[in-house]
Amino acid sequence: MKVTSTVESLLNPVKTKEPKGKNDLGKQDFLLLLVTQLKHQNPLNPVAGHEFVAQLAQFSSLEELENIGKNIEESVKADKDLNNTINKNTAVNLIGKSLKADSNVINHKSINGTEDLGFVLDDFAKEVKVIITDTSGSVVNVIIAENLEKGINKLEWDGKNIRGEKVINGEYHFTVDARNSEDEIVGAHPFITGKITGVKFKNDETYFIVNGTEVPLSSVTEIIDVD
Repeated sequence: MKVTSTVESLLNPVKTKEPKGKNDLGKQDFLLLLVTQLKHQNPLNPVAGHEFVAQLAQFSSLEELENIGKNIEESVKADKDLNNTINKNTAVNLIGKSLKADSNVINHKSINGTEDLGFVLDDFAKEVKVIITDTSGSVVNVIIAENLEKGINKLEWDGKNIRGEKVINGEYHFTVDARNSEDEIVGAHPFITGKITGVKFKNDETYFIVNGTEVPLSSVTEIIDVD
């Protein structure tokens, strides 16, 4: 029995707003301006008491705002650290489960024999060509199918090139060219499925190891729990 759920419900960083930058005029600048004003005031016409009190009140408000801003920054950082810890723990707990992800990468191994090439069609397709390429972009093979229905489809690649020779182990890619009866393009979206065998964290992104390939969390559409 399979129980599927969107990956967002299992692993989704909590969004927090970034604090706004500090005011252009900091409290040190404000103090400097106030002292300079007092030094250069006209002795015959000094700053009135109520004006001085008002300026001090402004300084106090500015200091309070800066302190609030600092507290917000510290709170946002703490939230991010907590979210990262939670998400990493959650990701590790998904090892052993299977996933579905938007990807066109094939990590071919001769021991596999064949590879399933999955894709979702936006509509019925009269003809579908799946073009398999190597890492240099050279075409390795082309698989052709006809009359495929809208939705999830899979075609099998036997791990051979156009000449019928077995290809070497390594990374390959596939693209899907789907056409309707009027030879108009039908949207086709490649995907892969596989068991999560590991998790990697780099560049602030989480990657699942599936079929020997790194799959970014952002491309995962389903986590599948097989009982």
